[in-house]
Amino acid sequence: MTGSVLIARPVWPVLKSLAEGLVSRGYFVERSGSWDALLDPRPAGEGLAAAFLGEYGEADAEEEILRRFRKEDGGKGVPVFLVGGKNALRRERRFREAGADRVFSAELAAADILDRSGPLRIPAD
Repeated sequence: MTGSVLIARPVWPVLKSLAEGLVSRGYFVERSGSWDALLDPRPAGEGLAAAFLGEYGEADAEEEILRRFRKEDGGKGVPVFLVGGKNALRRERRFREAGADRVFSAELAAADILDRSGPLRIPAD
């Protein structure tokens, strides 16, 4: 099993295509309407391979969720990718400082985002 990938707040159409691409690569995709799902406890052995977050609006609250996740992540190294519009790209530095690994334009194709995401983490059993 390659692990599960969280797709939270899929406000951008590319995130639906991204989910389909991840499933075709053998990942289980968890979907959530909120970034708060990033903070949900997970049973032992059921870690995340990655998280893709749809960015839209409330940047301060989103940054706080990223900071809390990184603190709770405890160095497990789960990659977190944001997908958003021009505002997300303008705030890239802030999102990266808060804990995002990359910020992608929602105008990119899903295959490009997957290619640029690099190999996703394989959670330890």
